[in-house]
Amino acid sequence: TLCFFIVVVCLLIFSATSGKTVKLTSLDWPPYSGESMDQQGASIAVARAAFKAMGYDLVVDFFPWQRAVDSAKSNPSYLGYFPEYYSADNAKDFMRLEAIHRRKKINSKL
Repeated sequence: TLCFFIVVVCLLIFSATSGKTVKLTSLDWPPYSGESMDQQGASIAVARAAFKAMGYDLVVDFFPWQRAVDSAKSNPSYLGYFPEYYSADNAKDFMRLEAIHRRKKINSKL
């Protein structure tokens, strides 16, 4: 549920960020996410509202899929990538957070 998502994200943010801005990577995946879409897509809009409710700004940088995952993994300025789907390989470096749109999740670094 959205409440669980917010609680988990709060814990991650307080331990992983020093400022009031959270950065995630994403890809163009209409209608969920897209750099040129209204509000950058439905899922980004929901995530942005959740972070805003906790006093954080959300910045999303868009890349092709593999680069979005790799950037989230290797660049310490990114908390994770979003939206995502499960892969055993990514589970080694990321943990899944509860869905905010029944199917869409955020992968955050461990």
